[in-house]
Amino acid sequence: MSRFSPSDAALEGFRLTREKPLAVLVWAAIRIVFSVASLALLFGLGGETFEKFVALENGPAKASPELALPMVQQLMPAVSIVALVSLVFYAVIYTAVLRAILRPADRRFAYLRLSMDEARQFGLAVIGFLLFLAYIFVASIVSGLLIGVSSALGPAGAVVQIVVILALVAAFVYPLVRLSLAPAMTFADGRITLFRSLPVTKGQFWSVFGAYVLALVLTVVVCLLAAVVFMFVMGAIGIAQGGLAALPAMMGAMQPDDMTLKGFLAPMRLANLVFSAILGTLAYLIMFAPAAAIFRELTGRVGAPTATAAAPKPGQPWG
Repeated sequence: MSRFSPSDAALEGFRLTREKPLAVLVWAAIRIVFSVASLALLFGLGGETFEKFVALENGPAKASPELALPMVQQLMPAVSIVALVSLVFYAVIYTAVLRAILRPADRRFAYLRLSMDEARQFGLAVIGFLLFLAYIFVASIVSGLLIGVSSALGPAGAVVQIVVILALVAAFVYPLVRLSLAPAMTFADGRITLFRSLPVTKGQFWSVFGAYVLALVLTVVVCLLAAVVFMFVMGAIGIAQGGLAALPAMMGAMQPDDMTLKGFLAPMRLANLVFSAILGTLAYLIMFAPAAAIFRELTGRVGAPTATAAAPKPGQPWG
């Protein structure tokens, strides 16, 4: 049985950043453009309703459901369009990450494309999302029935409920880990596949799970450290410009009173947006690169078949 190092897999995002810094910078730049475009789209499609909703959510008192719900309903078409565009964006970025890890020689355009590879990742995401919703529905009904029945058992029912909750968590975590190599396999095979990830991860659950947990911990640490550094730099700039008295005003500029697109693109807010986009790109790499690295190590599949190559036989790397 093939093995891999969970710690090495968890560090794949850092390795990718170190070895391909230009590509990562391009991805971060595109993410910045995407963030600004998403805001413009929401303000453009949502109009005054979105401005009022943002002002309500960022005001001194958070919006109550009674006030926010009608606005959310009005904004659903705009939010749905932005969500669809976001899904396409992340399919493109994630495919670029897969390409950088599994086809490192194909480095043109910082590994970015608009091809069938991206379309297949988009299709896989949609299929996976729909199946996940169905799975949640079934699991919720079953767990709800079990918890309802256990409530009539008295003190023993509390134990049953704890067991049901733990089983419910396991029922979500286990299949997600076992199926987590599906995007990499879809990219490598050139066809949408979901359950063919199961044979590859057979007997590897704890190693794969450990790699993802370590990657999550590293992501949290990096985000916290980066946030501290960012606030320190912003504070230093504020003190340099106007002393300690200017510091509250500079921090307040991160949440402007003008809840319009122009207000969100004010210098301080824009700096925060750029920082968030760069940090988000790094966090995205740390979290999602391990799956491709695990697939590479477990299958040994790196590169791609040439267009003129003979069809591979079953059992070969591209079979």
